[in-house]
Amino acid sequence: MANFEVYSPEKVSDLMERIKIAPANCKFLAGGTDLVIHIREKKISPELVIDLSRLQELQYIKEEANEIKIGAVTNFTTIEESPVIRKYALCLAQAAAGVGSVQIRNVATIGGNVANASPAADSLPALVALGASLKIQGANGSRTENIEDFLVGVEKTTLQSGEYLSEITIPKYGEGYKSGFAKLGRRKALAIARINLAVIVKLEGDVIQEIRIGLGAVGTTAYRPYESEKALIGKKLNNSLIEEMAELLSKVVEEKIGARASMPYKKEAIKGLVFDVGEILSS
Repeated sequence: MANFEVYSPEKVSDLMERIKIAPANCKFLAGGTDLVIHIREKKISPELVIDLSRLQELQYIKEEANEIKIGAVTNFTTIEESPVIRKYALCLAQAAAGVGSVQIRNVATIGGNVANASPAADSLPALVALGASLKIQGANGSRTENIEDFLVGVEKTTLQSGEYLSEITIPKYGEGYKSGFAKLGRRKALAIARINLAVIVKLEGDVIQEIRIGLGAVGTTAYRPYESEKALIGKKLNNSLIEEMAELLSKVVEEKIGARASMPYKKEAIKGLVFDVGEILSS
């Protein structure tokens, strides 16, 4: 592994001062479960790694009137177990529960998972479906960006040199809303998703008034199939609807993957995930 400097600030104010003089190839570590692997594999060779894990200021879940704010250095165990997340964004709690082993969930952070932008990242379909917005900080100030705009390709985001993700905000999906998440990996434990799915519905009785779908490990980024969502609005949430959703998303997967070898498998696998999520939504 190449030599590099590691800086571990305990205050955001100290972090901001260091960023001002950081080299252009500086990288931020927030858990390190992905970054360390990339350095070992020589995919990146930073002169400086800034370790955010000691920043207590970025470790929180705050419930506000209409939204929930999550500090970027909050680990997945905290998210999985949060009563607030489980009440208003169950799909995110379920996604967090599927991240690696208990040991990994205790270390891996939601900010690191988002910033790494792996197409298979478990948090991304849930956050895309939830309509998350991201607060990005840098030497020149802060900006807010919708997660769909933030994700631009395989392990590619709009983060510029010297910028880091500091906070994730999601709306509170309260009365009338239900959500669920499911994934399929190569093995049951420690599985990296071969395909994953998050769905949020707003019901009036048993009729869908709103539906938001997040698909992952299919294209270059997690994304929402908006046309499929439109086709399901106004229909009753029942077995026929779940079967229709399964067929719609199977076609989306086929179109998105194209001629790649994984297409025949994934276009069938997504149907199973739809039925899994359907059970959660119907419970």
